[in-house]
Amino acid sequence: MKPLEALDLGVVRLYWLDGGGFRLDGGSLFGPVPRPRWITAYPPADDNTVPLTAHVVLVEDGSTWGLLDSGFGHHLSERQRRFYSLEREAPLEQGLAELGISATRLDWVVLSHLHLDHAGGVLDGSSPAFPNAQVWVQQLEANEARDQTNRAHGVYAGDAFDRLQALGLVHQVDGQADVSSHVQVHLTGGHSRGHQATHVQGDAGAALLYMGDLLVTSAHLPPAWVSALDDFPLDTIRAKREWLGRAARERWWVAFSHDVRVTAALLDAEGKPRALRHARSA
Repeated sequence: MKPLEALDLGVVRLYWLDGGGFRLDGGSLFGPVPRPRWITAYPPADDNTVPLTAHVVLVEDGSTWGLLDSGFGHHLSERQRRFYSLEREAPLEQGLAELGISATRLDWVVLSHLHLDHAGGVLDGSSPAFPNAQVWVQQLEANEARDQTNRAHGVYAGDAFDRLQALGLVHQVDGQADVSSHVQVHLTGGHSRGHQATHVQGDAGAALLYMGDLLVTSAHLPPAWVSALDDFPLDTIRAKREWLGRAARERWWVAFSHDVRVTAALLDAEGKPRALRHARSA
């Protein structure tokens, strides 16, 4: 997938990059939603898996550059590849190069959480993929990544996080924090204990809300459409009601972390898409 044309928010411009392609079981992705309902919204293959893309959003904020999530990277174990049914490694470097941006140019990376499909790309082998970028993560999520009793421990990027922290490249936060002059993170919980959303503020009320895996696809817009992979689904529902309601009222764009067809949408008063940004095929 090639980078989209910029979503221009005035003082901020956003570009979507390809962080890798994979498949997951549709029943897991839609949890309590009856199968006859979700298959019409996001059709599965014959084996009940659905196609997904690990979207990475490049943020140009004045003279600073940053990423929202980092995709898979290139160092998954065979077991991890099988878990994700990984079909395509992340050509993130290619996407950056097409925009004339080097990995050393990035100033920060916000990780919605530390699962490998969002955080695997912060390392290049054993070295930081973005050596000058501070990696922003919630302190609660850092603790979860190290907890070997966590049910998702096998898909956490805990080792990568520890390497970055040893190099002084990790910035842990507790709740709300300003990443740059127009980028702010907020603790949501839900998908994981320390999951966070990012709000990118532009000019004249224009904004983007990146909710990570609280909003996996455009089919997940209804608050009760949650994933069986969410550790705290009731928190997911509460956060979606609060944040998507605000996005609809204030006419923010909302981003979908893994939808292969749609990257972002503007919502109407009922929380349904009134405008869509479609992914472009390579």
